[in-house]
Amino acid sequence: MNDVVEKVEGDDDDESQEYTHFFKILLVGAARVGKTAVRYRFCRGHYADEYYPTSGLENSARTVRINGDTVRLQIMDVGGDRAYETTRKNYYRGANAFIVVYDVNNKKSFENAQQLVKELDMHEQSEAPKMILANKCDFSKRRVDQDEAKSWADGWRLPLVESSTRTGQGIDDAVLRLAVALKRQLAPWKRLYNFD
Repeated sequence: MNDVVEKVEGDDDDESQEYTHFFKILLVGAARVGKTAVRYRFCRGHYADEYYPTSGLENSARTVRINGDTVRLQIMDVGGDRAYETTRKNYYRGANAFIVVYDVNNKKSFENAQQLVKELDMHEQSEAPKMILANKCDFSKRRVDQDEAKSWADGWRLPLVESSTRTGQGIDDAVLRLAVALKRQLAPWKRLYNFD
């Protein structure tokens, strides 16, 4: 069955919007990989050209419709500097899914992403859906080989999406795929307890 997924138009900072499901997706990755830009692009529909380092946790929300159900997605992005390492781990508990972001033009950010996936695998949220976002693919100074990244992601059985916050490539696809995965996790419980 193909899922029907669409963004709901309107003011996404309006918390009075009604929804049937609420999910928190946490963006993690090194500093300057584009986590905030991913959040802006998905939630606000535009590219954030200025760079302001995230201090602590910032979030935005977007409402989508999946197979007729209204789903509210809170996209959270935590600072990528080492200073936020402990803080970042505290936010894992509240997240329903994770997007691990790296910059394809920065090999160290890819190595950081590999460490984050291991860290998430050892955390109590290890069963939560995860995705790898290979960001900034529109730049021409690629330092992370696409086949190497794909092989690594496949080894963890994680989807990898190439993305660009400038053009929007891959951003909606990545977030909406996670939203569908989260909603599908609910389906057996709905059948078991006859919710609906």
